[in-house]
Amino acid sequence: MWKGLVGLWAPSLGPTGLTLRDQSGFHNHGTLTNMDGSDWVLGDPRAGGYAIDLDGGNDHINFGQVGFLNGATDFSIVARVKFDVTTQDQSNYWRGPSDFAQNGSIALFFDDFESNSSNTNVFKLTWLEGGFAYAAWTATNSVLPDVWYSVVAVHKSGTPARVFINGVDATDGTAGIFSRAITSLAENDTFGLSSDGASRALNGALSSVTMYSRDSLPSEIQLLHARPNAHLTLRNRIFPAAVAEEATTSLLIFSFLPSSWLKRNEIGKNLKIDWFAVFGSENRVVNSEWTNEVEDNESTNISWLNSSENQEV
Repeated sequence: MWKGLVGLWAPSLGPTGLTLRDQSGFHNHGTLTNMDGSDWVLGDPRAGGYAIDLDGGNDHINFGQVGFLNGATDFSIVARVKFDVTTQDQSNYWRGPSDFAQNGSIALFFDDFESNSSNTNVFKLTWLEGGFAYAAWTATNSVLPDVWYSVVAVHKSGTPARVFINGVDATDGTAGIFSRAITSLAENDTFGLSSDGASRALNGALSSVTMYSRDSLPSEIQLLHARPNAHLTLRNRIFPAAVAEEATTSLLIFSFLPSSWLKRNEIGKNLKIDWFAVFGSENRVVNSEWTNEVEDNESTNISWLNSSENQEV
């Protein structure tokens, strides 16, 4: 799940103030704009943890000029999102002006009226390159309010783009077959609003957004719907002996980031770990989807994944 990963933003991992950290290792951290700490809310039950609430006005997350698609031919955009209303276009991911007037513009968004098909209330992937507009969209009323969705937009060079909803290919129509490298565009990458701030404000919540510089496989898309944090799951479960020996009353796993200290009390003589922790700039992650029990003085290990390799503490 880490192959080709170029961006991973997971509000479900917990509040981090006005910065949404990129867990992919590329450090393209986002800034919560026109927002405050109250916009961190309880999130998608399937993913667990938190989400970021956006008000449909000017709330958005700004990542600067990430340009993750520059020169790429294949890509995937994965989002877990909920809409409070479905009466307006709403952005999940956007790069470029709201009117798609520049080559390199690209967006994955909720479209209340899809102009190619006249479908209403759909997910749509659209982009402009070489003076041509390309798109893929889902069927009428495939998006309802107050429902959490896993939406994945996939482009593979030379084939029509596809849009998946909750692990299933939900593509109802496409416009054009895209096979060009995407132009570098001097526009910010944003979640929740078009890059120029003109429209497409999201009225709802985001649990996570993930980007790949390749086309995701159907099996991977199904897995990410069933287990939204699957790309954070550890392959090996490791704890250094020194940590286990010192944990006589509790176990402390910490982040090098301020206010990111996490703690879980000891249960009897065993230490039960059933939560995640992010270990500073290396993005070392202990995922909430597994548990591990460690006897006193027992040596075991923890490993983590990053964008290039599996490493061990």
